Amino acid sequence: MPFVNLIKEDRLAAAIRDRKIQWLAIACLAICAVSFVGAAYFTFEAAKLNLKVAQLEQTKKRIQPYIDQVDRNHAEIEKLRPRMQTLTNAQERTMQWSRILDHLTHNMPEGVWLTRLSCQRLSPADPVTVSLKGLSTTNEAVGYLILRLEASEDLMDSELVFTQERRTEKGRALEFEIKGSLVGSEPATKRIKEVSGA
Repeated sequence: MPFVNLIKEDRLAAAIRDRKIQWLAIACLAICAVSFVGAAYFTFEAAKLNLKVAQLEQTKKRIQPYIDQVDRNHAEIEKLRPRMQTLTNAQERTMQWSRILDHLTHNMPEGVWLTRLSCQRLSPADPVTVSLKGLSTTNEAVGYLILRLEASEDLMDSELVFTQERRTEKGRALEFEIKGSLVGSEPATKRIKEVSGA
C-alpha cells in the first residue's frame, strides 16, 4: 500500500487558511486605520468650521447695530422717496419756468410789453396752458413774439387768442393775448402715446 502523507496536505491547507486570515486581518486593520484617519480629518475640519461659525457669529453680533442702522436708513429713505420725488419735480418745474422767463427776457420784440403771465390746467387730461397778455405798438411785433415763443424749448402750440385796440395813458396800443402749452405738462399716458406713435 502506498504511503500517503495526509498530514502535509492538512498543513498546507492550514497554512493557506492562516495566510488568508492574516491578509483579512491586515485588510481590516488598514480599513480601520483609514477610517480612523478619515474620521479624525473630518472631525478636525468640523471643529475648524465650528470655530469659524463662532467667529462669524461674534462678528455679526459686533456689527449688528450697524446692520440695524443701515436697515433703518433704508426704511427712512423709502419713506422719504415720495417727498424727494416731489422736490425733484418742483426743482425741474422751477428750472423750466426760469428758462421760460429768461427766453422772454432775451426775445421780447421792440414795442411789446407783457402785463400778465398766467398758467392753468383746465382738466387733468390737458397740458398746462400758459397765457401771455400784454400791449404792443403793432400787429407785426405780436407776430414776432409768437414766432419767438415757438422757438422756446419749454413752450409749444403758441397761438394768438385776440388783439384789440386800446387807449392808454401814452396813446393808442394793441392789447393782445397769446396762449400756449407747457412742454412736459401733458399727462404721462398722452406722452407715451405720442412717443409710440411717432
